[in-house]
Amino acid sequence: MFMNESNYELLSQHYPIGYVNLIDKMDQGMTSEARLVVTTEGRYILRKLKNEDQGMTEYNIYKRLEPYTITPEIVLSKQETPYIRFDDSHYNLQRYIESRPRQSSIDFYQLGQTVSVFHYAMRDAHHIIGQKDRFCLQSMWDDVKELKNGFDIIQAIQHPVERAISYCHEKSGFIHADLGVWNILNASTGVYIIDFGEVRCGNPHFDLAAILTSTIDWDAEKEHSIASLREFYRGYLNNGNHVDATILQENFHLWMVRCMVATIKQFGINERTCEYCNMNMRRLHQINDIINPA
Repeated sequence: MFMNESNYELLSQHYPIGYVNLIDKMDQGMTSEARLVVTTEGRYILRKLKNEDQGMTEYNIYKRLEPYTITPEIVLSKQETPYIRFDDSHYNLQRYIESRPRQSSIDFYQLGQTVSVFHYAMRDAHHIIGQKDRFCLQSMWDDVKELKNGFDIIQAIQHPVERAISYCHEKSGFIHADLGVWNILNASTGVYIIDFGEVRCGNPHFDLAAILTSTIDWDAEKEHSIASLREFYRGYLNNGNHVDATILQENFHLWMVRCMVATIKQFGINERTCEYCNMNMRRLHQINDIINPA
């Protein structure tokens, strides 16, 4: 159960945010639940967490990124804690940042810069508690193979899945691990990264594949996509970061395959999930033509 109207006063008791006028639903992602909180002091985002470890991890990440201004502030409670507990659930409160609609144009150079700073700042974050991979491909694939229907689509994706499982990429730093456009705020003041509920040690190319897959215009001319990727590279290749085209291509493959298998696991095999898998299979071929020229 999420906090509701009856808990307005409780939230004000815990946080120095003035009088709470409204708590409203927002779009929910895969890794968090969120509410918009409107108060006499401003607007905030109240997020439900998995546990207190996530609360501490997200606050430690925020403090590490604070000098770079690429993630919203996590507000400390009146008790100086980065989260509160209510009905056996944990919540944190973040400053609200106005973001443009997802379909609005993206500055790929600025996006690359932001991801570059994040990877640089997280490179030696040894005190951060990494999260368990909730979307382990091997585990999800074992479950999907047991489904009684949809033999054709399972057979069609079997080779790409087994190939993705075989990849062994160096885990050279902490990654976001769910860095899709849904966890990016494209604001007038810059690009911000949110929702660190999946952060773990991994290969940075996995984040690059996730953000580029979800921001590239797949319906545009190939030259347009290549230009977007080059702009992203130009922003990302700072702070000692680099991009290996082969490893990036493999991570595109890994990310898309994980998405396919996770979708089937969550929603089963039906017309919509089969259509989604077929679309991703087509994009796997498209990405080869985009990465190599860029």
